Amino acid sequence: GNLTANAYVEVKPIKNVSFRTNLNGTLQNDRNHDFTPSGIAGFNNAPPRLASSGEYFYNYTNYGMDNLLTYSPQLKDHKLEVTVGHIFQKNTVNTGNATGTEFPDDLVEYVSAANQRDGSSGMAAFTIESFLSRVNYSYKDKYLFTAAFNREASSRFGSNNRWGSFPSASVGWRVSKEGFFPELKWLSDFKLRASYGVTGNNNIGNYTSQAIINPSNYVLGNAISPGATIGSFPNTNLGWEQSKQLDIGTDISLFNGKLNLTAEYYRKLTTDMLLNVEIPAVAGFGSVITNIGELENKGVELGLNYRDKFGEVTFSSGFNISFNRNKVLSIDGDRNSLLTGAFYDGYNLTEVGKPIGLFYGYKVLGIYQN
Repeated sequence: GNLTANAYVEVKPIKNVSFRTNLNGTLQNDRNHDFTPSGIAGFNNAPPRLASSGEYFYNYTNYGMDNLLTYSPQLKDHKLEVTVGHIFQKNTVNTGNATGTEFPDDLVEYVSAANQRDGSSGMAAFTIESFLSRVNYSYKDKYLFTAAFNREASSRFGSNNRWGSFPSASVGWRVSKEGFFPELKWLSDFKLRASYGVTGNNNIGNYTSQAIINPSNYVLGNAISPGATIGSFPNTNLGWEQSKQLDIGTDISLFNGKLNLTAEYYRKLTTDMLLNVEIPAVAGFGSVITNIGELENKGVELGLNYRDKFGEVTFSSGFNISFNRNKVLSIDGDRNSLLTGAFYDGYNLTEVGKPIGLFYGYKVLGIYQN
């Protein structure tokens, strides 16, 4: 079953100041029980056969709290809004399964009745915490300005480098509201805009920065004993992958808003990319994830949307097209290429001066016929 809930409390302690607390949560619980009696045939396995049973559960919990303090004074031609706040979010997943075979009969179908039993369980969790600040300002809805600064931490990164800083700013100019702009019946709105900001990526899975311990049995005194081995190198300095993006664009509205056009140029520079790097096999591992390299993405996006109403029928249609080019600017010091993948699954080559993740391998000349 699934349950999602949201609640908030907002108070206004003094004039033009409000404080709002948002609470959100999602709970998902899935449980499954199956039993295959001995009289049921299997694939290439005629009955009777050994009965089997399984129990499985999945529990997902996600909850968070936002605390926002906003100041918005009432001004004649100016609009100002200043916001500071704190955001916290935690995500937890619990899983488990138990299986059993060699049941004495088909009467009791639970795993506890099986002669051979096996099972496993696991838990994964991560948290995000952020301190934010934002300023919105406009003058006569003609000159628009926004600036923000976030300080954010992710538990997925190394203990030495979990916090990142993410500033951003944007400006807009509604030219159609200027006195010198000609009054045209067919032109409803004309706006120029530009923005620059830094964003972060922590999409690397949980516990990637830590040394993973894997169960491993060994022989001690002519008997098998349980043990553990290190499955990966830790990286306490693993941190945010950051993207710095510049956008310059225009928005044009025609025929009382029925036809809208947008055009935008962007350039995004991604640094400290989260990539797996091959290391010497003598280390005991094939690769380790780290922050390396720079990648540039730039291009143009064009959009066209039409919306109109004919009686009781509303018609809308849209078209967009984009042109993007990416190029690897650097990888890691003297290293100018990075090969990832496996022999049978295929390789990807990342090389300075070329697009990221090129297919790499032998050229196929043909197929042996005899």
